[in-house]
Amino acid sequence: MQLMNMNSIGLNMIVGEKPEMFLQYALESTKWLDEHVIVNTGNKDNLNVRIIKSILPSAKILDFSETGLPFTFSNARNYALENSSTYWIFWQDADEVHFNSLEKYLRSILHWNHYDAFQFYFYHFLLDMFHFQHIELRKNVFKREGRKWIGSVHEQVEPIGLTLITDYHYHHYGYVKPQNLIFENWRLYWSLSPEEQFKLKENRNPNDIISDRVTIAKDYGGLYPEVIQSYLDTCKPLVKDYKFI
Repeated sequence: MQLMNMNSIGLNMIVGEKPEMFLQYALESTKWLDEHVIVNTGNKDNLNVRIIKSILPSAKILDFSETGLPFTFSNARNYALENSSTYWIFWQDADEVHFNSLEKYLRSILHWNHYDAFQFYFYHFLLDMFHFQHIELRKNVFKREGRKWIGSVHEQVEPIGLTLITDYHYHHYGYVKPQNLIFENWRLYWSLSPEEQFKLKENRNPNDIISDRVTIAKDYGGLYPEVIQSYLDTCKPLVKDYKFI
């Protein structure tokens, strides 16, 4: 019996039917991982799947419909987990982009086997590519064996014991998308959360759901992931002095 490489690490990701603006950059930033397992919840030949195949021709793309399960984020993530073979799992969403420095850094700490997970910080960008709302912390890397995702939405992986909080920061661009796309995501989250389903009946303007957050938008003066530089060169600020330009 061949022993598992305890320093092996593989991607788990979910994509759906709706085009993901930053998927190309997300995948380019983590193509160095040892394995890529991606669950597709849309049709078998949507744009996201074509992007994945062009960047990661050896990726394992799983069709969620084949599970026969109702969609929840945990069901989709567990499907990826069950079809992964690496010792460590790297959790990445389609709007998260990493720096080139991550590979060397992460490879240098994976042998610290007394940890169950490693946590990274991320900048939660807001409204444009030059402002952020806050910095959050998340368990991005965890041991695969014996783990399971819990919760229909806002899911968590369990059990997780000792965790290392690192000082590595990456970028999350989920709220840089057009506001109507953010609203569609919110509606999905609400539909999966019984205590939030009442929000589905509220009368909201899909194109103006986070405009008020302009008052807390902070200027970002740091570096950007290398893979997104070409896209960044095409962007202009949309926020100035707590107003939309």
